[in-house]
Amino acid sequence: MPHTTEAPIFSEFGHDEDFAELIEMFVDALPERMQGLQVAVERHDLAEARRLAHQLKGAFGSYGFHPLTDVLQQLESELHNNSSRSQLQYSIDAVLEKVARIRKGAP
Repeated sequence: MPHTTEAPIFSEFGHDEDFAELIEMFVDALPERMQGLQVAVERHDLAEARRLAHQLKGAFGSYGFHPLTDVLQQLESELHNNSSRSQLQYSIDAVLEKVARIRKGAP
């Protein structure tokens, strides 16, 4: 059986030469930003995790990575609803999976 992988996620602004450098800097900063979110969730610091999830949701939308906004909205909702640690971990894993697919540039 062939192994399939999810398609890479590119910014909808990837073809915009004026925006390309900003997108590149945003993508380069993602590992650190995602680590902060993951640590907040692991520590069950819901206030900080909500703040970071909301901030990231807006940033992903602003930089043209709209597939990420839905999973961050889901995580943000679960944080507001004080979901279980296992549900929060499932949601953060979904966010991290999509973030791992983000690529600089244009397809």
